[in-house]
Amino acid sequence: MKLRTIVTTLLVCSGLWSAARSEELARSLTTLDGKASTAVWSQLPRDTLVAWGAPVEWIEGPVVLLVDGSVIAQRQRGRTLSLDGERLKLSNSSLGPLELPIEWVAGVILRVPVDVQLRDRWWAECLKPAEEDRKHDVVQLDNGDRVTGTIQAWGETAEGRRIEIKTNVGVVAFDTNRVAMVRFDPSLLSKPTLTAPRTLIGLDDGSRVQVRSWDTTDDRVQLLPVLGSKKSELKWPASAESIVFAQPLAGKVRYLDELAVDGYRHVPYLTLAWPYELDRNVIGTQLRAGGRLWAKGVGMHSTSRLTFALDKPYRRFDAILAIDDHTAGRGSVTCRVFVDGEQRFASETIRGGAKPVPISVDLSGGKLLSLIVDYGDGGDTLDRVDWLEARVVE
Repeated sequence: MKLRTIVTTLLVCSGLWSAARSEELARSLTTLDGKASTAVWSQLPRDTLVAWGAPVEWIEGPVVLLVDGSVIAQRQRGRTLSLDGERLKLSNSSLGPLELPIEWVAGVILRVPVDVQLRDRWWAECLKPAEEDRKHDVVQLDNGDRVTGTIQAWGETAEGRRIEIKTNVGVVAFDTNRVAMVRFDPSLLSKPTLTAPRTLIGLDDGSRVQVRSWDTTDDRVQLLPVLGSKKSELKWPASAESIVFAQPLAGKVRYLDELAVDGYRHVPYLTLAWPYELDRNVIGTQLRAGGRLWAKGVGMHSTSRLTFALDKPYRRFDAILAIDDHTAGRGSVTCRVFVDGEQRFASETIRGGAKPVPISVDLSGGKLLSLIVDYGDGGDTLDRVDWLEARVVE
């Protein structure tokens, strides 16, 4: 590892990154032609960009989760978080003070768990709650207790910082230091239709926001969030140095979650059946492989076949194969790609802990794309493969 990378990592972990950064860093770059290189933010080729840099973990709270999948992290431990009428007020180290309409907010994680799997379960619950939790707000305390009802107030009171929730037995107030997570009534949220070209932007504090576009002036980047109205010209300012990741969505590259699933079959080794997951690993948490986070991909388990309908001619299928990091280096699979029933790719054995393997498969003339995961050399034990950044290219 280069000295500069080591120093940067230490600065990030110690919380000194914002004071130490003074110039743009070159990060990994993938373009439409499939070639990998490095580039700094100001030199990104917008028309051919596939991915730049990598998203980072959010490790401090509170973390605000928005209905479009955006994440806004804070480093003030909730001191600036409050509810003013129908707007949630917060402050981000890069974006500054923000006021978000409450219908944009899926939930807030105030106490970020050290266990990344638990952290991801809370994240998933906020974005896609269970059916029985879909008609009320939820306040989860740090002891695991859950209180349901309607949140009435959140902010500074004479008794300290408190959250008040109206329940079927009256209004109950909690000190925010006792609250682990808040999830808002999903039936009252305003979810956007995410079809237009947009870009996922990642910041060095773990924030990730979906934007329609961005403008750069001097050393500031004006992000135009998807949730904002074009008429209002809502802009969130960020410094170029705070941006660590960019990945266009719904543009010239189409990720597999945008295609129709034509069929799925899983054959259990014994009796446990596994579903597939889009933009998550097979256990439903965030994609992690090769020691980093990934925003896009498909999670599968051996032995299974997942088929997508190709809605128009595409030239290539590109992906990066890896066993998800949560298996702690275990698991082994082989992966194959079929186009209209014809095998066009077969991998060597993919093992847990190994370096992710990029692949590119010819799709010419194809109408059906099938991803197949077979057992490796250890039965089906932890055979949890990620097809990272799985995409078709016109």
